[in-house]
Amino acid sequence: MARKDKKQKKGGCLKGILPVIVLVMVGAYALYTYMYEDDIAKEYQRFEQYFGDSFEKYLTVGKENLQAEPFRTGRLLVMKTSPDKYGVWLNPMFYELPEAIKANNPEEVSTIIVMDYKKEVYVDGTYEDSHVWNAYFTIIDWPSRSIIYRGMIEGEPPEGENQMGEGPVPSYELFHFIEALPLGEL
Repeated sequence: MARKDKKQKKGGCLKGILPVIVLVMVGAYALYTYMYEDDIAKEYQRFEQYFGDSFEKYLTVGKENLQAEPFRTGRLLVMKTSPDKYGVWLNPMFYELPEAIKANNPEEVSTIIVMDYKKEVYVDGTYEDSHVWNAYFTIIDWPSRSIIYRGMIEGEPPEGENQMGEGPVPSYELFHFIEALPLGEL
């Protein structure tokens, strides 16, 4: 009995299973990312419980004692103008600041930085506009209950093929600005 020569398929079983493996890995990564983000939000919420209703009080400061240069008067807190979808007030960069300068409870708060990113038109185009993100911030001296500085860090304009899109958010620039704030007194 003569044996017929059959051509072997390359890849064989692996060729059919590989897409399934890739699909399972992508799904697992998406689930992990979703759960990890949720865990981070829960950790932020646990930390924020120390501050209770303080965030809304920090926003009620209206008295101004504006200074020529920005500085911090002690340990600081970096917060948003309103809570995010998880109810978190603190800006994520707060957790990355050196322990020596950040407040861990309301009794340690001396300086509050309230910040907000705003998308603004950079160039008016014929068919579409170009946008830049700017970081607006207010520095509050909490012991005197006064605003001591208002400022803005300009974002970079869009580059390359995306010139009529939007530039990056200046979060690194704001982080380095906050981290380098000198200690001062009123």
